[in-house]
Order: sequence, then structure tokens, then C-alpha cells
Amino acid sequence: MAIQKKRSPRRKAGGLPRDIDPAVILRKSMPVLIFLSIILLMGVLIRTIFLSMPYFVINKVKVVSIDALFTGKDTVENMESVKNSKGKNIFHIDIQKIAQEIRKKFPELKKVTVKRVMPDILEIRVVIRIPIAVIKLNEYYPVDYEGVLLPPGTKLSKPLPVIEGISTGLSRPKTGDTVNSSQFKSIQVLLKKMRSMEILTKYGIERLEILNADSLVLFIKNGIEVRIGQGDITEKLKKLETILKDPKVDKRVIKYIDLRFKDAVIGVGPR
Repeated sequence: MAIQKKRSPRRKAGGLPRDIDPAVILRKSMPVLIFLSIILLMGVLIRTIFLSMPYFVINKVKVVSIDALFTGKDTVENMESVKNSKGKNIFHIDIQKIAQEIRKKFPELKKVTVKRVMPDILEIRVVIRIPIAVIKLNEYYPVDYEGVLLPPGTKLSKPLPVIEGISTGLSRPKTGDTVNSSQFKSIQVLLKKMRSMEILTKYGIERLEILNADSLVLFIKNGIEVRIGQGDITEKLKKLETILKDPKVDKRVIKYIDLRFKDAVIGVGPR
């Protein structure tokens, strides 16, 4: 018995099988095409309505400071790009561009977010860099934990330790520059550890001096000089904590405490 092979549909010159009619395909696809056209038209119509309604015209700019008071609030509100946003449709505003301009003008801001608050408010949320010390360079710059220099003359909520003699690698330091050196990293660790020790928080630091690459000296608020040097900062601060807690040690006569040796050396005498 002979086996007959199935013949594939013969194709027209255009490439479609003869038994497939393009008109049939178009007729079956028409509902989908009409549906998609309606969706597109509705999208365009809704967009046009939103962009033309006075209901969405900006009439208020709100500057919100997170965690700390931002003294540049009025300056931000008077920036050209911010002032010009008033009276414009809220969807026409380039919020990323405004945020970028504010960050450029205020490097002391850690984060800037511009949001549309429906229906007519432009909200600018800022996070301020919190200074941990003041670095003496060509001027006295407050500096935050990331090593970013803040504007000289920044109002401080409390006295901060002054860092002298630090190598920053900056030929012409200015606001917004970042101090990136091993010396500053050591100071970061030192300040963080001291904040976690109650007795050291009580005394606090008035000044830190970096005499050379191997010598870090700090002066606590009662005038005692503490020589840190190199090595494990945590271990040295524990030694300092033990000395300051010891009721037998008269802090009034201590001139310096040298922590560079295995056994701390305490120098006494008039200051």
C-alpha cells in the first residue's frame, strides 16, 4: 500500500499560503486594533486635560528640612528655577533638574528630593550634613562624618573639636570638597568610639592636633593633653577611660596622659 505524503499549502508569490486570506487576518485583528486605538486616544486626552487644568497649577513651594534646621530655606525658595515653577502646571516641572541645582548651590546638603504634592504644591525635602568637628585649613571648615567640608561660619548647635595639622590633599579647599586621608579616617574612628564611652563624652574634646603621620594628640575639656600615637584606638581609649574613672587619680594635677606605651604614662604639674 502506497503512503501518500501530505502536501504543504502552496504559497502565493507574496509568501502567504494560498488558503490564508489577508482580508480575513485584518478582519480578525480589527477589534484589537480598535481597542488599542481607543486606549491611546484616551491616554492623549487625559494627558491634555491634566496639563491644561488650572487645578494642577503650582501656587505653593514647601521646603522641608529633615532632622535638623536648614537656614538656607529662604534662599532655596528664591532660586530662579524654584520661583519660576509657581504658576506652571505641576506636570511640566523638571523636578530632577531643580534638585540638581539645589545640590550644586548647597553642598552642605546630603540629600535633596523634589516631589509633586497634588494638586498644586512643589515640596523640596532636604537632609543636612551634620558636622562632627571643625578643620583648620585656609579657614575653619565644619566637616561631617563623610569628610565633606561645610561652609565656614556655619552655625553650630554645640562646640565641636577643632582639628589642626591634618593633611587633606586639597590644594585649594572649598565648601563641598571631601577630605580623604588616613588621618581623617583615624579621627572618625576616635570620635565615634568616644561618643560610646560615657566618661569620655562627659569630658569631651576641645582640640585635636596631628603633629606628624605617627602622632595624634587630643586635648580634653579640662585641659589635659592626651597623646594617642598609632595603634589600636579602641584599646587606648579604654585605658584613658580607666584613668579618668579612677577616684584615686587627681585630674586637677594631670598635665598629660601618654597612651603610646604599653602602660600609660601620666604627667603631673602646673598647666
